[in-house]
Amino acid sequence: MAVRLGCPPSLCTLLLDAGADVDAPDFYGHSPLWAAVYGKRAGHVALLLARGARVCQWGPGSRVVPLPWNECPLHEAVRQGWQWCQPLVSAGAGLGARGLLRVALDRGDVGTAKGLALAAGLRPSREWAPLPEDDWLAREMTSPPPLSRLCRYAVRACLSRAAGGRDLRPRAPLLPLPPHLVRYVLLDPLGP
Repeated sequence: MAVRLGCPPSLCTLLLDAGADVDAPDFYGHSPLWAAVYGKRAGHVALLLARGARVCQWGPGSRVVPLPWNECPLHEAVRQGWQWCQPLVSAGAGLGARGLLRVALDRGDVGTAKGLALAAGLRPSREWAPLPEDDWLAREMTSPPPLSRLCRYAVRACLSRAAGGRDLRPRAPLLPLPPHLVRYVLLDPLGP
């Protein structure tokens, strides 16, 4: 509620320190993270992710349970561009959310589509038409993704499940991997 009403991050910190639920929905049914993205409040997004706001849900059989579009912070971020998607995707949002790739492409936002494809393991479909003209997009639809990207997606999915759908970044350094591979898993740098 405090995020929806535009309270400063310092007040939100006090409320969270006092025991407020980081995922408590507001009077519209939106999570604080969704409201922060909707309101373009970068400080709130960072605070909520650091405090364990849920970025995805895992169901039985280790499958991602998609949130309805009006409750999904990443769906709202896709509407606003990659700069709003990046912190959520880095934290583990978007795993298996292929529909969001379609939303970005329908908006003509190839930059956001590319970020989602590289970070969340998503691939565009040839059946989606019309698509923006772009060399990268044409290559993505005609060739399989690199094995390194598929491995990164699998490791990120395991970390997300282990984190209960919350920010996976604190768990990545615990992996028995060399530092350059941990950075790759953490999308630093974002590349194939």
